[in-house]
Amino acid sequence: MHVAAIVPAAGKGQRMGMGRNKAFLPLQGKPILAHTLSVLSACSVIDEIVVAVSETDLCLCNQTLLGRAGVTKRCKFVVGGPTRQESVRCCLDAASSETDLFVVHDAVRPLVTLSMVESVISLAAQRGAAVCAVPSKDTVRMSDDGVFFSCTPDRSTVWLIQTPQAFAADLFRAGHDLATRTGFTGTDDASLVEALDMRVYIAEGSYDNLKITTREDLVLADAILKHRKGEELDVGTRDDDREPSDN
Repeated sequence: MHVAAIVPAAGKGQRMGMGRNKAFLPLQGKPILAHTLSVLSACSVIDEIVVAVSETDLCLCNQTLLGRAGVTKRCKFVVGGPTRQESVRCCLDAASSETDLFVVHDAVRPLVTLSMVESVISLAAQRGAAVCAVPSKDTVRMSDDGVFFSCTPDRSTVWLIQTPQAFAADLFRAGHDLATRTGFTGTDDASLVEALDMRVYIAEGSYDNLKITTREDLVLADAILKHRKGEELDVGTRDDDREPSDN
């Protein structure tokens, strides 16, 4: 089975407010994108990686970046489109024609683990389509007008969708072809497959697998990486949280 990983990284990251593509912002001394590519490259079942970047960022994607990411397998950079969906399509077209399964992962989810990538690929290989997701920890309310709430769905039925997401190649290509013909824009990659009336299965995600969107996310990602390395974190212990003394 030939597996191609797709990484859309052509966004401008305007919500970050840093004036540059957030995928190239530093996280513990190397670009966020390098962390992401490092995990994908370490996955033994992935054969190639295709990354969509903007034309202005193409010059940043060189052997130095790949070296810092520890990428040892075939990796190609292509110019993406004006939207995430179009960038994914650019990668789809640039991937090997022998691809049997695609796995799509956000460039700015650098905390993904190897086990998550492997499990979503395995499930998609069996079922055709799978996404990583976690149950919502918060109550979710719906609003039709942004003024007041209209309904509250049962929290036990609400899942927070993440990447990686994986799909059989023919299914994923068919979803993109349908979207192109009809002008459909999906909320994520799986929605294009659901538009074909196909089921998408749930693979276990992680609450650590955050998408870096704001500066606060960057701080949190740094803390999680330090925790994984066993570094002690200062969590601001208060005096009343400490064990009482004998005196």
